[in-house]
Amino acid sequence: MGKRSDFERKPRDFYPTPREAIEPLIPHLNKHFTFTEPCAGNGVLIDHLESNGGYCVWASDIEPQKEGIVSMDFSEIDYKQVSCNNIGEHPDYIITNPPWNRTILHPMIEHFSVLGPTWLLFDADWMHTKQSSPYMHMCSKIVSVGRIKWFGNMTGKDNCAWYLFDREVNNTIFYGRI
Repeated sequence: MGKRSDFERKPRDFYPTPREAIEPLIPHLNKHFTFTEPCAGNGVLIDHLESNGGYCVWASDIEPQKEGIVSMDFSEIDYKQVSCNNIGEHPDYIITNPPWNRTILHPMIEHFSVLGPTWLLFDADWMHTKQSSPYMHMCSKIVSVGRIKWFGNMTGKDNCAWYLFDREVNNTIFYGRI
């Protein structure tokens, strides 16, 4: 899944998010938060977030693997889909573990940051590359996660981080591992 791995990538970068990956994120979320999950897959990230005080108001994926997740490409999502239909408000966040393929990830950053505060989980090295420079003005927080066990007992070869993207921000705050 990473650049130093010789494993064949899974189709659509489908790697369910382990519980350990969300633990560093929780302190940065409101106590009772609402969220949208646009790359929901099998819903495991939703389950983790809801067990930590969250409430998912919208879940979609290009190939949903759980009932209740809408089949939709991220680019079709707009304010209507991410609104909290039952409470008439916008969710607090968009939170997802997106595909790491830059031809998909970068358009997601642009699209979601317009809709609202967006937490994305992907490789930590990205922030140190030239390709990140067009997007860093939208990044207000980076929360280090470290290496994640994506395959049960096998730890990944890339460090990961949660990135908070929003409209124009003044600076980026980095939160290292505690």
